Amino acid sequence: MNTYQLFVENIRGKGCMDTIKSSLLTLHGVSAVNIIESEHKVCVSGIAIGREELLQQLRKIGYPEMGKNNILSRAKAFIICQLRKLA
Repeated sequence: MNTYQLFVENIRGKGCMDTIKSSLLTLHGVSAVNIIESEHKVCVSGIAIGREELLQQLRKIGYPEMGKNNILSRAKAFIICQLRKLA
């Protein structure tokens, strides 16, 4: 079992955390996702998962690794969170 602690940008509340969790749980091998909003920390556990694969999935939905944020990522995360709140 591997466990990764990833620090990401753009976490702004429950909608963001739900989006991150549901997205990462779709990846093969991921068994658990825990998020500490105040630290912008995402902890992921699973079998046969890689750090880069996790970061790529997070970037795809607007949550890049700390220090690698840009306007597109911020916009993507905002829109995805707002859509999740409406659902």
